[in-house]
Amino acid sequence: MIDEAGLIRLELENQSIGNQAFIAGDPLIRERYGTSFGTVAGLSCSTCAVWDHPLFNRVIGAGVLAPLDDRSLETIVAHYAAKGRVANIEVYEQITPRSVIEVLDRAGFVSSGHGHEAHVLATDSEIPSRANAATVRMAKPEERAHFGELVRDGFDMRDDARLGPFFVDLTVASLRVLGDASAAFIASVDG
Repeated sequence: MIDEAGLIRLELENQSIGNQAFIAGDPLIRERYGTSFGTVAGLSCSTCAVWDHPLFNRVIGAGVLAPLDDRSLETIVAHYAAKGRVANIEVYEQITPRSVIEVLDRAGFVSSGHGHEAHVLATDSEIPSRANAATVRMAKPEERAHFGELVRDGFDMRDDARLGPFFVDLTVASLRVLGDASAAFIASVDG
């Protein structure tokens, strides 16, 4: 995450919009996988019954998009408990205000180890190019299922009978819900 306040806010708002479309944008997906997305104590909260993973069961932007105090944390914990889930409050290193960390510490929260960060190749030498470089193109609407399969495979879920279809279905539904506001790109090398 970058440390510029305006860009941080935009990134977290983007996560909320994308998460809402991905997790709960389609009624059939919500019913099939027990997904939901809503605002609790002013913060975006997603839940997923089929996979109890922090990526799909999380609070986005505590202390950045909206404040988090003891009372709002109690409301969020109750919200997740009512859905049979444990509250997972995302914490962004060097971004989440210390006051939020203190609220979480007092309530017994600890790191899940599932932080979100980007890794960038840093080199001072030129990267050699190949004669047959990768091509990248925007996926057409009729390729949404194929794109969903690529997402599934990227998460190494091809052989998982429960989560494999989950990744494909959620990807396809989110692209459909977002319509022109979505973008799916397919890269290939040597065809």
